[in-house]
Amino acid sequence: MLTITSHAINRAMERLPNVRSEGEAIAALDTIAVRRAAEFGARYVRLPTGQRVVLEGGTITTVLPRGAHTWKMSSHWDRIRQRARGWARFYREGDA
Repeated sequence: MLTITSHAINRAMERLPNVRSEGEAIAALDTIAVRRAAEFGARYVRLPTGQRVVLEGGTITTVLPRGAHTWKMSSHWDRIRQRARGWARFYREGDA
């Protein structure tokens, strides 16, 4: 069973063309291809319109815009972003 979060429905209505209602968003996200990808354990599914659906354990959590780089969403990049935030915080405190 595929679960779709309210956040994913909102992002689908915002980012998918010709999707104006929650029912249309659910229909666009709950497809055979997305269900099969979730069964295989995929983390992302690219839609025909270019957006990506993010899957976490059988749940659609969000819809990424076209051109979003999924390779920058790994734990490695999380560590890089966290380190950059730490350095930015350090420099801001030093200027005060």
